[in-house]
Amino acid sequence: MVRVHSHETWTNLIVVLEMDEINDDFTNTDVVLVIGANDTVNPIALEPGSSIAGMPVLNVWKSKNVVIMKRGMSSGMSSVLIDESCS
Repeated sequence: MVRVHSHETWTNLIVVLEMDEINDDFTNTDVVLVIGANDTVNPIALEPGSSIAGMPVLNVWKSKNVVIMKRGMSSGMSSVLIDESCS
């Protein structure tokens, strides 16, 4: 949910898009906030032979800035750590 302020009022704006609807927009995005679910944004899924090869991912690495908030330091469900080249 995004809280949007107009000159008259505050409004809650909820927008939910499918992966194929949003992936092309990341190249025009200034900041992406990833809260949990780090496997769904891991570009290692694009590499054949990786443990998550072929998994659909959000192409957040194409945006100008990415902030990933992860609760723990474990590798997550995929047993793969976030690709350090994305930092």
